[in-house]
Amino acid sequence: MKTLLFIACITFLSPSVNGAAEGNWKYGEEENWPGKCTNGTRQSPIDIITAKAEKSPEWKNFTLTNFDKDLKSREFKHTGKTILLDLEGSGLSIENGGLNGTYQALQLHFHWANDSKSGAEHTIDGKEFPLELHIVTKNGDQEYGQQHAVLGFVFKVVDKNNTKFDSIAAEVPKIKAEDAKINIDVNIKSFLPSNMKVFYRYYGSLTTPNCDEDVIWSVFETPIEISQYQLSIFQDIHFSHGYANYRSIQKLNNRKVLKFEAKPGETSSASCLLYSSFSLIILLFATYML
Repeated sequence: MKTLLFIACITFLSPSVNGAAEGNWKYGEEENWPGKCTNGTRQSPIDIITAKAEKSPEWKNFTLTNFDKDLKSREFKHTGKTILLDLEGSGLSIENGGLNGTYQALQLHFHWANDSKSGAEHTIDGKEFPLELHIVTKNGDQEYGQQHAVLGFVFKVVDKNNTKFDSIAAEVPKIKAEDAKINIDVNIKSFLPSNMKVFYRYYGSLTTPNCDEDVIWSVFETPIEISQYQLSIFQDIHFSHGYANYRSIQKLNNRKVLKFEAKPGETSSASCLLYSSFSLIILLFATYML
């Protein structure tokens, strides 16, 4: 008797989460935000004090599945609160990095202001950054736990364009009007920092209403570099509430911030992949008699 084992890696189409919740809430009026926003105890963003961050357990570094995939015709839109790229059903997912299970990518979006000093939501040792990227993922199995895991990347302005980021930046002017949308081709891994060996971990919330406190945050130490011109493309985007779309720093309260540093030689990795619209690893066994 021989047994043949076929393993197929396929990806789950997970429920959606908006980068900015629907409703009449506005930036600049946080005192009126609904849900947990005004009375929660584990809110985001925070100021990360690096000297107070505790060493994380010896986790494996993140596995970023399909982040190096060339995504075709993904919806890119102006939501009225942010600029958002839809990633549902794209096959992108993350695991390891201290996470319990696999988290499927839902979307990515940005936070900024109309100056070049502030705009990012997180600060590091009080230092502000002009732009921040959030990659929002979800694990539907975490029914009573931390359903969302968000990867946060701050940006730094340098002298020259980041040509790898042009797949995003060059398309933003096409969706300057609220509710505008287009389809774009993009490779997410191409513009992420080459050094993703250090990140800060804490438990927090979504940074838009209803500010649900079910998020595992991983804020990476190494910024994404862009030019002043590329930043200005975002700064030209107007919302009904103005030009800024970042939330103020929230109290840490009794939470801990952990610092993860990959072992020498260890990097974030990419893994396998066949694509479909279900998320499970299916084992197909074919047994036959000789």
